[in-house]
Amino acid sequence: MQTAILNHQKITIEEYAKRYGSKKVVVFCEFCNEEMFPFALNSICVRARFHHKKHSKCLYAKPAKYIVKKNSSKINKALLQDIKENLNHIYACCKFFFRDERFLAIDFKEMLEIAFERDIFTFAKIDVWKLPFILLSLLEKVKINNKEYRFVIENDFLKIEREKYKIVKVFADSGRNVNGGEFLISKDFFYKIDTNWIPPELTNKLIKIFEEIFN
Repeated sequence: MQTAILNHQKITIEEYAKRYGSKKVVVFCEFCNEEMFPFALNSICVRARFHHKKHSKCLYAKPAKYIVKKNSSKINKALLQDIKENLNHIYACCKFFFRDERFLAIDFKEMLEIAFERDIFTFAKIDVWKLPFILLSLLEKVKINNKEYRFVIENDFLKIEREKYKIVKVFADSGRNVNGGEFLISKDFFYKIDTNWIPPELTNKLIKIFEEIFN
């Protein structure tokens, strides 16, 4: 998580690092009120964040190392193959909803890891084109132009087959819809999105991320 509660006020991981550095200061989860700790403050490879303690029951908890292999035998192998063949399309769709905000390979990796942790890849009836929108909906909040949002998809997204669905951008704190934040999504949207702007080195990074998570 990128934010926590300190002295009854919300603090970002960046503010924490600037203010306290490596000092041990107790912070709490804004959702479950459990104690949290900073993770990877000095890493140049992993994005710094707050973590819950081990075995936390918070819905938003994710362990420091969250590639859990216990469900690997149940993973939908056909889906994994489709993902590998369409990594650029999945990445480009996610990037589309971040607009001009920076969206790095490491952000994409975190989204895949969250989905892995939630057993998304064990579902038998997920079409690959639906994956980027599922990834977006799993994020607890997204910061775009200094405002925090969430993405909400229709409840029947995985249950009923239709040509088009809606994904809606809402304010993270209130859940209110954002003006102009409703988008129609479909298989056509996924396959027709422009991927020509993605350089070969980024494609290689995405492949490496995929292999690191699923191999």
